[in-house]
Amino acid sequence: MKKALNSVLALTAVAASLVTLASCGNSGSNLVKNNKNWYALFGDKTSYDLVLGDFNDLYSEARGILNDNDERFVKMAEAEAELLASGVFVPTTTQGGAYTVSRVAPRTVPYVQWGVDSDRLKSAIVVDKFITKADRAALIEKWQDAREGKAGADYSYAAVKSWLASKGYTVQNVYKSSFSTAPQTWDVLATSRQNDTEQIIWGLDGLVEYDNLGQQQPAIADALPEVSADGKTYTFTINANKATKATWVSSAGQKYADVVADDFVAGFQHMLDASGGLEYLVDGVVKGVHEYLAGTGSFDNVGVKANGNKLTITLVDPLPYFETMLTYNIFFPMNRAYFQSKGGVFGIKEFANAKSSSSYTYGKSKDDILYNGAFLCSEVTANNAIKYTKNNSYYNPGIVNLTSAEYKYDDGSDPKGSFDATVAGDYAGTGLSSSTLPFAETTNYEGKNLFSDYAYISDTNATTYFGGWNLNRRTFALSNGNVASPKTNEEARAYATAIVNRNFRNALAHSFDRKTYNAVSRGANLAEANLRNMYTSPDLVSLNEDFTYQIGNENVTFGKGSTYGQLVQKFIDKKYNGEFNVADGKDGWYNPTLAKSYLEKAITELDAGVFAEPIKIDVEYYAASVVQKGQAEATKASFEEALTLNGRKYVEVNLVEATTTDDYYEAGYYAPTGADADYDLFYGSGWGPDYGDPSTYLDTYLPDGLGYMTKVNGLW
Repeated sequence: MKKALNSVLALTAVAASLVTLASCGNSGSNLVKNNKNWYALFGDKTSYDLVLGDFNDLYSEARGILNDNDERFVKMAEAEAELLASGVFVPTTTQGGAYTVSRVAPRTVPYVQWGVDSDRLKSAIVVDKFITKADRAALIEKWQDAREGKAGADYSYAAVKSWLASKGYTVQNVYKSSFSTAPQTWDVLATSRQNDTEQIIWGLDGLVEYDNLGQQQPAIADALPEVSADGKTYTFTINANKATKATWVSSAGQKYADVVADDFVAGFQHMLDASGGLEYLVDGVVKGVHEYLAGTGSFDNVGVKANGNKLTITLVDPLPYFETMLTYNIFFPMNRAYFQSKGGVFGIKEFANAKSSSSYTYGKSKDDILYNGAFLCSEVTANNAIKYTKNNSYYNPGIVNLTSAEYKYDDGSDPKGSFDATVAGDYAGTGLSSSTLPFAETTNYEGKNLFSDYAYISDTNATTYFGGWNLNRRTFALSNGNVASPKTNEEARAYATAIVNRNFRNALAHSFDRKTYNAVSRGANLAEANLRNMYTSPDLVSLNEDFTYQIGNENVTFGKGSTYGQLVQKFIDKKYNGEFNVADGKDGWYNPTLAKSYLEKAITELDAGVFAEPIKIDVEYYAASVVQKGQAEATKASFEEALTLNGRKYVEVNLVEATTTDDYYEAGYYAPTGADADYDLFYGSGWGPDYGDPSTYLDTYLPDGLGYMTKVNGLW
């Protein structure tokens, strides 16, 4: 799974018991900080069942449909509509949709919505100056012609370089960018965080990868897989017929071994053993995985096998989207002998014991892994720099357009400095925020106005960010005492009581003025350009044929070609009174009148003591970031204004400062479990799809700890 980092960053019987529970326990005024055993209203399972039980019922049925994609998509859309209407989170934005200036030619890196290939930048074509808006549009038109297969269309790297040269650009060989947090691990098989994989991916290749036209091509595999007649077994030939073999090398470029089929077997077992949040993706998908993870089966029975240079992957059942999963790091290779030389062992229990030993060093640093990709990491300096050099042993040099890459640390505290550095050539490009747009509008660049002649609106993508509500909070300060809640026990308990009430959550959902929140980073003109209103990317999949489905007492026909977002909207309209719009590019949720209506319902359902004082909500933010500070202030104003009835404020937002990036990430994005989540509302996390099916998003909200993003909601 790909957990993304946002760098700017009906009443049941169970619910009725809140009235009694709210009055129990210590009513002292001083909240015990960082106490994960603090009195909570419910356990994780009860909290989940209360707020997400209806979603899980619908989704369980949808997940089981594997032989009819159209029926599967419609059923999943119904489940997603319920997930959204439950109010456990509010979608905020996607990536892109910003004014941008860049020296990178468009569509010269893999073009795909899912997996990690979009982070592969080895083929990026970088030039010496910003590409004008007009030239960029012309290149994209050429790319579109090539993608559609028009006669004479050519968007090969050679063709792009030639065209750029004809326009006066000079191709460079270094990619320059910035980072705000370095990888926490270099073990790509033990991480689900995008800020880890987007760095590690410079040096690692898998079986196949997408090209810049969106077509899957062989990588370490010699060809695309052969698929058995029953659709269950995929066979790859590994590194047997290449002119130059793929090899494992150290960070210094010294050869260790050839890449072999067994490396994919070793990698797959280590991925399962590491329990880094990836293993659930193949549970019930690859034969024998479920039993192995449950401790009732041996890895010998898992359907990933090597026989000489042949690798086979056997599924439990045919899976129509399986080939889209192959470009994610769940199927990446690892050299068995090297892993063992770094203290690694195989077996779930055995690895759990070994990984805490001082003798286990695999993935601890850039020098504790092997590389088979186009680049080698040459330097990592905390809060300073990350650098890559070209792997001279790389098996496919023809697709590599760079010789090195450099990342400089930038925590966002100096927007003007970052802008000036980009103009000077220290970075390949930058998005223009409300803080830097004025500089672009007054900058003369190459005899032209930087904003009007060079700034374009970047594409949006499939990553979704959202604000998640902590439904079972147990941590109120970090272990170092920082990012500490100002709430009393009584205030914490009032929030805990209110947040599991669906009407209260929906009051909050419709109180969030996301356009104003987003304008802080994007400026007024593009405040809605990258707003997202659902969890799954609305264009991820579409129907192959017309499909008729009963909603209530009505038979509804979804037309051929209907996008997934259009399916979800139909359920919102038919089952939830059309209370919000899920299309991108607008604030489809903000409705203060509706928010007040939901608040009034919550007030009648909950004990009067819960609202004796305004419900206190902690929102953490990184204080040195101008954007994060402005967004936090906009969030506070939005909730407090919308949830005021008859002159009385029912919600009050506490803005809790994190003074370092380490504290900010520790409070939210890096919280290892739901119990460690130190916030009431966190909008610094998001999700990017791992493969081409809505389940890549919706699986993250499975119960019992299986759903990775339930952690954002303080569960598991």
